[in-house]
Amino acid sequence: MNNQPILSAINNSQLILLNCTSDGIILSVYQGVAGVFQYSPDYFKGKSVFSFLNHREAEEIRQACKKVRKNNQPVAFLFSLNFLDREKLELSISLEYSQEKGYSCVIMPLTENRDSNESNFRQMEVMRTTLETMDDFVFVLDKNGLFSEFYANNNARLFSGFSPGFREGSKLEDAGFPPEVVDLFLQTIRKVENQRHTEQINYSLKAFGGQLHYQARISPRFNLKGQFDGVTVVVRDISQLVKSENKLKQSLDYYLKVLDDFPTLIWRANTRKKFDYFNKTWLTFTGKSLEDEMGEGWQKSIHPDDREHVIQQFERNFAQKEYFILEYRLRHQNGSYRWIKN
Repeated sequence: MNNQPILSAINNSQLILLNCTSDGIILSVYQGVAGVFQYSPDYFKGKSVFSFLNHREAEEIRQACKKVRKNNQPVAFLFSLNFLDREKLELSISLEYSQEKGYSCVIMPLTENRDSNESNFRQMEVMRTTLETMDDFVFVLDKNGLFSEFYANNNARLFSGFSPGFREGSKLEDAGFPPEVVDLFLQTIRKVENQRHTEQINYSLKAFGGQLHYQARISPRFNLKGQFDGVTVVVRDISQLVKSENKLKQSLDYYLKVLDDFPTLIWRANTRKKFDYFNKTWLTFTGKSLEDEMGEGWQKSIHPDDREHVIQQFERNFAQKEYFILEYRLRHQNGSYRWIKN
């Protein structure tokens, strides 16, 4: 059978036929490669396929090759390639393997119409402008927790200068994340993959002679086939917020410590009408523990004849946010009831 017409059609199209050894050394490639990559077939012959791929791309191809050999059947998939740091190419790849010939690969570029390209360009411009004006910084991790992309205020320059680990294919450890934070990220990636929704985590890093606190929202990413492809991480520096909360907590602790020593009975209710604080004087008076009185436990110490009226009056005035006075009998630690005014 004469295959020359078929080969001629392939050579004049953007369809690429590629043959490789089991180690990924290119044996032959048809002329169609020049239409996509702007290099002649001789440029590729004898070179390793992996020499044209970054870490993430190489790992994806290796996994596809393993799958083909293990199942002994061809596999087709979509693939994104940054060829020699030029613009990204979207490719459709069909791959098969035989012990005699090694790997045979059919590659077809996915092209879009001009309107679609212009629309995508506008969307990318909006995204780029948004990312560069955000105080947050954003990075993309693949399903194994390796960096795929990185964005930051003034783009990656700021943070790539801070740590060379913020680059494609590197690990979180390479960017200075301690083991416990790396484990937290990896656990969350697995959770996001299984549940397919965004998760939020807080973590701390030691840097610049102090402790920095961050909040990260981790969202799932999917490829064109709807398969989980990694996560997008939006990180916010919450160091100032944490410091403010710590100062507020210290002030509150001091405030409650002062109230603890007051000679009068003092309690506090939260926004859900649940009592969440009693000073020592109250606890000494009732002979109860803090755990006994918390929530609605304090109501048990009210005289049975007064209890319903007190609860109704409390809830009514609480809802109206009004000043009010309660008078009722409260059980003393010796078992007797004493009249008190709140």
